[in-house]
Amino acid sequence: RDGEWRLELRGADGSLVRALSPEGFGYRSTLHVDEDAGVVWVTASAEPTETHVYTLPLSGEGDPTRHTEEPGEHEAVFGRGTDLWVHVSQTEDGEVESAVRRGDEALGVLPSNLEAPPFMPNLSFETVGRREWRAVVVRPRDFDESLRYPVIVHVYGGPHVRYVTKTPRRYLLSQWQADHNFIVVTIDGRGTPGRGREWERAIDGDFISAPLEDQVEALQQLGDRHPEMDMERVGVWGWSFGGYFSAMAALRRPDIFRAGVAGAPVSEWRDYDTHYTERYIGLPEEEGTEGSYHAS
Repeated sequence: RDGEWRLELRGADGSLVRALSPEGFGYRSTLHVDEDAGVVWVTASAEPTETHVYTLPLSGEGDPTRHTEEPGEHEAVFGRGTDLWVHVSQTEDGEVESAVRRGDEALGVLPSNLEAPPFMPNLSFETVGRREWRAVVVRPRDFDESLRYPVIVHVYGGPHVRYVTKTPRRYLLSQWQADHNFIVVTIDGRGTPGRGREWERAIDGDFISAPLEDQVEALQQLGDRHPEMDMERVGVWGWSFGGYFSAMAALRRPDIFRAGVAGAPVSEWRDYDTHYTERYIGLPEEEGTEGSYHAS
């Protein structure tokens, strides 16, 4: 509704009773309905690099209540027949934690068995360009501002996956690459989730044009902002949709991407799984979809 995902309460016949999530709320998913308390637990965030846990009143009266504070990614798991929930979080400070809660009260912390990394990535989160693309730039740990570094674009760029999130641990591989004297850039453009329905559905009928346009324009904006990025030496790599994107980017925009590594790319959309492909470019046998498959 209105170009964004909204949570609504509807009757058994499908008729609208009331909207539960306000405009601009950034609704993501429903976690749990507590009819006794008169609330629904959801994940949401107007900021696409974060996910938070909220409750919304089923009455539609009153504001959302946020139950997670630190910037990062937060999830909640609820058990049946209990008011307890497990709060799972990865935050901007690099912490990974699970805690058992009742409401906002922490009853106990479940320690992580993950070994703490010996360092945190040398990164910056940035917003750039006319579409306010979210990006992360990872520099060598011994970064020298007097040098110009070749650039690696690490990309997914497609449905269901965000790569730019305020969870530094996910960029340890990018840091390893950067420490070999590269600057590693990741950008979430149109087609990725977390920015509303219209943003995600920009790939309707064509998997590559909007994502490629966004990656190129945002990358060029970052290059203008950061002179240490050598825009004459740019490579791209990714996996799955990111592998498909990398191959298409190197073929369609060799003026930008001088090299590409395509990991497990989709090479023929007619052979890929239907629930993913057909949602966006239709059934192969349907009239009018031949152009979509060809364009993609």
